[in-house]
Amino acid sequence: MKVRHTLVLLFLCLALGAYVYFFEIKKVTTSDDTSITVVTELDPDQIDKCSFAFDDGRLYEFERKTVTRFELRQPITARADFDQISRILASLSKIEAHRSLEPEQQHDPLLFGFEQPRATVTLWLHDQEKPVTLRFGAANPIKYSIYLRKDDDATIYAVGEYLFNSFNIDLNHFREQILLPKPEADITGLTITLGPETSEFRQIDNAWRLISPGPYRVSQTHMSELISSVSEIRISSFLDKADPVAERALAQPVALVSVELKNRETPEIMLIGQTTSDQLNRYARLASDPLPVLINADYLAALMVDPKTMIDPKPLTRYKSEYSKLSITTKDAACSFERVEETWRPSDSKPALDLTELGHKIEAFLTVLTELTLDGFRFDGAGGLPLDQPVMLRLTLSPGADLSETVTIGQNSSDKSYRLWTDNDLPPADISAETAQTLLEQAQSIMNIVK
Repeated sequence: MKVRHTLVLLFLCLALGAYVYFFEIKKVTTSDDTSITVVTELDPDQIDKCSFAFDDGRLYEFERKTVTRFELRQPITARADFDQISRILASLSKIEAHRSLEPEQQHDPLLFGFEQPRATVTLWLHDQEKPVTLRFGAANPIKYSIYLRKDDDATIYAVGEYLFNSFNIDLNHFREQILLPKPEADITGLTITLGPETSEFRQIDNAWRLISPGPYRVSQTHMSELISSVSEIRISSFLDKADPVAERALAQPVALVSVELKNRETPEIMLIGQTTSDQLNRYARLASDPLPVLINADYLAALMVDPKTMIDPKPLTRYKSEYSKLSITTKDAACSFERVEETWRPSDSKPALDLTELGHKIEAFLTVLTELTLDGFRFDGAGGLPLDQPVMLRLTLSPGADLSETVTIGQNSSDKSYRLWTDNDLPPADISAETAQTLLEQAQSIMNIVK
């Protein structure tokens, strides 16, 4: 009895293989098997809505909210991964089939799988009432393809099975994987509140500033790293049901991050709450999204920055090659220099000077000054010099026009420490006696040439 069953099954397999060969391959409507038939040719940017219905009961529905944002509407309402949806729609908008056939009436419809399609994709285009419908039927082992029908057309196309696999994925893969999916270039303001402490940063004239506490000039490199930390927080798990634990964890968030964006009147606000019981993740969500998520607990560390460490440690804002004017003032004298046709010379004409030596000394001086790094900023109000204390060295540098930067060095009478302060949005800073003396000696060496 078992042998008979085996033979029957073998016969059915052979019959099905022969059926596919003689009634599908032999019925190809194109005369050349290598020819390509265009099935769809759509503009993916004009697709306002799309749905994916599967034979196992899954239904995913998406709606375009803006040019760069899709929203998941079914089976839940949540943010969708714009890049993922865009890639899928781009593939569906340009489908090419290497084989097509017109099935005969006596063909068994079960052969192609359209009695119960594996998936039905519906695309609603802007300003078009009737959507485009794509039905994916049975898989064809030949060339790893799958049968496809478009709208009410009886033509059956064999297309790459990768097309079906691109959207036959878990729901979570359709969802936005980044907590704040905004390009770094779109972020123009950032306010981080950690407990009682708030740090506010804002982009002004294409440069970042620390507004509170401040205002101070910040390191653009440090700021870029902080912006990247904010915009790259990935979601590790989605929480789609009411979760009392998540609600309690976010009721008093550990961190509030307000992100200002280009062309947006209201900021996006991220709430980061307590950790999970295993300490591996933290509860988080956007204020604009009611659904909480889990993020890696380590993300918070990147946001716990001391705003004072973000201040630019460079006293000057330009490279030395950008400066064309220099004024030096000491206790006893003052001199001005300018660069003309790449040659440094005194601003007032002084013939018989060795301009080569003067140029070398000024270039060496500017190198030390532009590469100087400050690390002893004073925020206690004690950074300024007493009015009765003479200035040791004052430098004014200019790239031309009406722009200039001033660096002043003096010795505080109370504790004999050396201080440096500028007029370009930096707090006063302590510097070593060695640094102060080096700058003073180099400045004096330059001035001696023109005496």
